[in-house]
Amino acid sequence: MQIGEFSKKVGLTQDTVRYYEKIGFFSKRRSTNGYRTYGDSDLKDAEFIACGKSMGFTLKETLDIAREWEGGKLSPKPARIESLMSKIKQVEAEIARLRKIKKTVSLKLKAFDLENEIC
Repeated sequence: MQIGEFSKKVGLTQDTVRYYEKIGFFSKRRSTNGYRTYGDSDLKDAEFIACGKSMGFTLKETLDIAREWEGGKLSPKPARIESLMSKIKQVEAEIARLRKIKKTVSLKLKAFDLENEIC
């Protein structure tokens, strides 16, 4: 399928599809008349990208995982486990950071309320 149909099918802009092709996510195939063409493997790659995004992975992290998987460096299951464990640690660190911010804001709000009490 050509880029217009593909971009609608996967919910990406044509510019985004071109960018993902440029960085190696989608295959660089052209028809005889020079149009970009995309197939089932590209649909699976787009699904993989969406899955990575939904779990908070950056595009680079998602691409790194895909390359390791395709390159045979790591088998699919260990690669996913390692990446997911790493993501859990990142999320836990972010939660801790946000809890500190919440505590600070709550203390400031409480101090502000005490300063403005009428009685």
